Amino acid sequence: MQTELAITRIHNQAVELRVRDLLLNALTVSSGAVDAISFLALGKVFSAFMTGNIAFLGLRVADASAPGAVSLLVSMAAFAVGVYLSTRIVKPTESSGMWSQRVTVALGISLMAHAVFLDV
Repeated sequence: MQTELAITRIHNQAVELRVRDLLLNALTVSSGAVDAISFLALGKVFSAFMTGNIAFLGLRVADASAPGAVSLLVSMAAFAVGVYLSTRIVKPTESSGMWSQRVTVALGISLMAHAVFLDV
């Protein structure tokens, strides 16, 4: 009985890891696609790659050729709001898995938002 319980526990953990890895891979692909689309179609700003926006903002401050400051600041503010909202969703909880259920919910919401953006 103990052996069967241990095998079931190991199997459940393996399934959780596979689901987590699939969600992370899907989020990575969709985030890259959204960034590429936003860079090409929304005034040469990134929607998820904030380092690029900060570099562009620095170029703008130095009077070099760069996207508009308003576009950059709006993109950075929207990113900050998204981070804030996700931290409100993913409150620390005691979890028996690799991460809490709330993290999975936050990743799922983010993935759906990316899919809607790509579709539009």
